[in-house]
Amino acid sequence: MSTTPPGWYHDPWRQAPMRWWDGTDWTEHLADWHGHVPAAPRPAPTGGPSVMARLDAEERVTPWLRRLLYVSPLAAAASAGFAAGSIQRVVDAFRDNGTVPSSSGWSWVGQVASALTIALLVLRMVWLHRATATARDLGLAVRRSPTAAAVGWLVPVINLWWPLQGVTDLFPRHRRPDRRLAWWWACSVVASFAPLAGAAVPYVPVAAAVAILAVAAVPTVAAAVLELGLVHDAVALHSALAGTGG
Repeated sequence: MSTTPPGWYHDPWRQAPMRWWDGTDWTEHLADWHGHVPAAPRPAPTGGPSVMARLDAEERVTPWLRRLLYVSPLAAAASAGFAAGSIQRVVDAFRDNGTVPSSSGWSWVGQVASALTIALLVLRMVWLHRATATARDLGLAVRRSPTAAAVGWLVPVINLWWPLQGVTDLFPRHRRPDRRLAWWWACSVVASFAPLAGAAVPYVPVAAAVAILAVAAVPTVAAAVLELGLVHDAVALHSALAGTGG
């Protein structure tokens, strides 16, 4: 936690001579020199070699994350369909002689969907690690180290809120898209249960099964769209703060 007391300090992003530090983070309040006696300036983030290297690492992994986010709804739908097929085979086995039939020729769809889901998780961890390192070097008040932020995606229970906090910390407090962050995480949590919709498919008519799978896909698509926007905005903001973007 920062020990720098609240006060007017040199604006680290040079948008004005002075910016108000509230003791925890930079605020949106700007001022000129008139009427203010500046305290000892807090070291400002710079676009030096360390920051530029961090930013380059963040930008290199971003396109790969975005590509997987584009296909993530399809992977979720395939997982739900594969789960439905697996449960149907078990149900059929109980109805017949108790022998579960071998997997169908479409089992590879479930395997591909699982591989895409794992790849997306790994890329999210790598990207958040690099983005958190960039944000920290830019002077943003991140709550956790890059490694802890990345691991938050993986560990049960804490993955219910650590990733949200990690992405939130990538933005200065006065520029955080709080509403989009909240909607993204709400949709993500709901979408994590989408494959379970396949469990109901064997017990309902075809029309109802299609409706269930369609409704289950909505939060998955919404979460992917919102995350794509947040990733883009975080990288663009870091580039601007480092002095390499608009």
